[in-house]
Amino acid sequence: MINMMRARRSRTAGLAVTAAAAALVLAACGGASGGDATAGGGEEGGSVTLWMYPVIADPTASTEYWDGVVDRFTEAHSDIDFTVELQPWDGRLERVTTALASGSGPDIVLLTPEQVNQFAEAGSVQPVNDLLEDGVEPFNENATGSVTVDGETFAVPIYQTVLAPAYNTALLDELGLEIPTTWDDVREIAPEVVDAGYSVFDFGASPDAALNVTFFPFLWQAGGNVFTRDGSDIAIDSPEAIEALEFLVDLHEMGALAPDTPTVGHELEGRPFWLGDAIMHYGLDLSQVRQSAEILGEDNVVAGMPLTGEEQATYGVPGLLAVSHAAEDTEAVGTVLSFLSSPEEQVQLSDASGFFPARADAEVEHADEYAEVLFEASKVAVPGEIHPESPQVQSLLGPKIQAAFLGQLTPEEAFTQAAEEARAQIGK
Repeated sequence: MINMMRARRSRTAGLAVTAAAAALVLAACGGASGGDATAGGGEEGGSVTLWMYPVIADPTASTEYWDGVVDRFTEAHSDIDFTVELQPWDGRLERVTTALASGSGPDIVLLTPEQVNQFAEAGSVQPVNDLLEDGVEPFNENATGSVTVDGETFAVPIYQTVLAPAYNTALLDELGLEIPTTWDDVREIAPEVVDAGYSVFDFGASPDAALNVTFFPFLWQAGGNVFTRDGSDIAIDSPEAIEALEFLVDLHEMGALAPDTPTVGHELEGRPFWLGDAIMHYGLDLSQVRQSAEILGEDNVVAGMPLTGEEQATYGVPGLLAVSHAAEDTEAVGTVLSFLSSPEEQVQLSDASGFFPARADAEVEHADEYAEVLFEASKVAVPGEIHPESPQVQSLLGPKIQAAFLGQLTPEEAFTQAAEEARAQIGK
């Protein structure tokens, strides 16, 4: 069921009625001239509807939070009728596609970068540059860059998710090792970790695993991508991409990754890091880092910045507000966008959701050191391989990556074959 919260207008409406009644009395007594007798003498500022999703997992907390957002907005902008409709994740894309195509849906909707690009290409959403009070400059470029085409930005970020490494410092101390922060560090300590009977980190090469949280962070750290920068060709057979797969396969072959790596995904339960048998995990979200501390001991877990190969990068998705092409009250829409994406509101949403602000001027009081580190890591997060053919190409990559871990193909053979199949599939 859709949970609707509308800006409370009863007090404002009551004042308007009182003023109108007083004006009628004055007119009857000859004390007022004709004309507009509404309170303040102004026009309504418009009506704006936002479709929001469960970025706050607890339903009760979510309802209370967005009810508070509506209250805060109404206090500052009582002339705008602002409604938040809480939608479920299930069936999201189908409902949004239909609503935007018909022009009968919300004025503003929460989307992912892939969805924003899809709807921008279809003409279903409009640029936000001129709708925002301060433009798009205050926002992190890694959050807006993926939805900007020829200088036009098609959505504004209100939060940022991120994955970052977590380290078992008790195990590192036992082995007399420093925290590894680069690929070279990992290569250097891997033999000693293996000799002691431990793993360097968890990794999953199952074809069913989401590549955004398994292989792609290493691909980006190597300076590689699935597609060329202009999106015109496949780039998974580049030297950088092959190097990323070689880095991981080499670790697996020396025993630095768990023996069952080719058949597992990104799960944590029963895996080496949570069992205390790995010195680190390369990419966890904030809740997973905190859960790791509960399992391994708060004094035994620290969070770190993403590993650095040729570049420092990790996976993280911004939550983006896009505006329907059919939105009529664009001035009111701009006011709502500017309010929701302001530093103050982003900090409040961060506190409620566990995600992070997507602008550098947000003054965050972090709940713990884990949050402080992951907030910094969010600034180098990559939102995925944004391309219309990305899902189809990714489905080809998973089996090739697994084959490399199983020793059936070399990393170069795996990605050469994947690139050939991908080009044939998308007609390149």
